[in-house]
Amino acid sequence: MAAVGYHFSNGPDRGLYKTADGGKSWTKVLFKGDHAGVVDVVIDPKKPSTLFAVTYDKQRIPWNFDEGGPETGIYKSTDDGKTWRRLAGGLPSGKLGRCGLVIYPKDPAIMYAVIDNMNPRPAAAEKPAPGAQQPAARPQPRARSAARSTAPITAARRG
Repeated sequence: MAAVGYHFSNGPDRGLYKTADGGKSWTKVLFKGDHAGVVDVVIDPKKPSTLFAVTYDKQRIPWNFDEGGPETGIYKSTDDGKTWRRLAGGLPSGKLGRCGLVIYPKDPAIMYAVIDNMNPRPAAAEKPAPGAQQPAARPQPRARSAARSTAPITAARRG
């Protein structure tokens, strides 16, 4: 069970929980801190011991909403949730917002991730015309909800 936690305060109840007795007891198997909850879990249909989970590092208080942070990430476990590693390589890093995952039903070796990349866009290289004055630097807009990056993740092909 994914627990994002209470919206207006941090807490130790955030994380990913697992039950092995039909819900009578629960064990926390993924925890990234009092401020980062788990918002999505995907089970590999061809290998159910392989799990993917999304953590969401956010702070919402009455006067502010930080939509992402460094603990937002996509994690993978290949041992029923006993150990987890953060995925990288081809994925954005830094300050990330809400993410979502789905395994492509026609080919479970393919997973899609929707990632709200909160990092500033790199400045575009502009060349002034010959003899023109250098333009003043201007702030770059953040990549937000309207400009989300969709990053496909290809899992290892299974024999």
